[in-house]
Amino acid sequence: MTNGELFDYIVARNRLNESVAANFYHQILNATEYIHQLKIVHRDLKPENLLLDDKFNLKLADFGLSNTYVTGQDLDTPCGSPCYAAPEMVSGKSYNGLSVDIWSSGIVLYAMICGFLPFEDSNTASLYQRIIKGHYEVPEWLSNDAKTLLSHVLDTNPETRYSIDQIRSHPWMKNTIPKVLKEPDIDFNVIESIEKFGFKVSKVLSDIENNIKNSLTTLYCLLCKKKKIPRPPSALNSQRIRSLHGIKQEIRKDSIPASRIKIIAKSISPKAASENRSQSRTNARIRKYIMPKEPEGKPKTPLKKNGRAYKPTTGLAHFDRSFMYTPKNLELSYRVRPPANLFSP
Repeated sequence: MTNGELFDYIVARNRLNESVAANFYHQILNATEYIHQLKIVHRDLKPENLLLDDKFNLKLADFGLSNTYVTGQDLDTPCGSPCYAAPEMVSGKSYNGLSVDIWSSGIVLYAMICGFLPFEDSNTASLYQRIIKGHYEVPEWLSNDAKTLLSHVLDTNPETRYSIDQIRSHPWMKNTIPKVLKEPDIDFNVIESIEKFGFKVSKVLSDIENNIKNSLTTLYCLLCKKKKIPRPPSALNSQRIRSLHGIKQEIRKDSIPASRIKIIAKSISPKAASENRSQSRTNARIRKYIMPKEPEGKPKTPLKKNGRAYKPTTGLAHFDRSFMYTPKNLELSYRVRPPANLFSP
């Protein structure tokens, strides 16, 4: 439920437009009617327990105070949030569970279109007295149809309080188009993939059509969701994708199996690509003209000549020719000679 609670949705907007609130109220009535058909009463309807999914569809949550009931049987346990509790529950009388949920839905409707609650008080006893009397503020920005609907839903007499069918037939509800969620078509490609796991197609179809919540239908929903999400291409098997993204394969020297292949991806900016190409050319030139170093052997003894010691040559003889110079030649090259005909007229 990615969009959080209806409570936060209302607070962020101060109050809702009546048409938006009517769409939400249709969904609240649908959820309430559905649990009533299952002989369940919620007893804690409030915006904090109404959650919004990614498409702003309402889901009824938190059944911690709910209970099952028998038709025609009243309940005795007072429970729920005080501001949303019905007058008959607050006064300690036995109550009809369906009427209690309808009252709470009316409080939620008031909160949506007004931006505040009809019954609020820091003192619990005075709050209960206000709920039993049923006096609440009617803002001037409400339409006449919204005012009359609230007066029938927030009726302190549970016998004359509107039912769900009467609320739906009210003009305020008829003026708005209810948001009906269409059931998505069954994806038979996903059914075939589930069949490969060893499940029977008839069992999968029957569970989906009957809206049964189990591991099989959960698997179906997850596979459908995975199918809708765009997946990245399996790029490493395509030579074109590799060249496009600058991906190369390096096989480690100390490994033979193909599972040890290391994938390296480079940046694909044009400048980096041109620099890489020029660098590769330079490296090729260096590799062409530079000879490998000679293997290290025993250390050579220093060369002694004319009483002077010369260190042995290191590196390549092709580049180091110092051994060709004799001490005499070195002395002659370093000696300063006077210029010729310096004292001649």
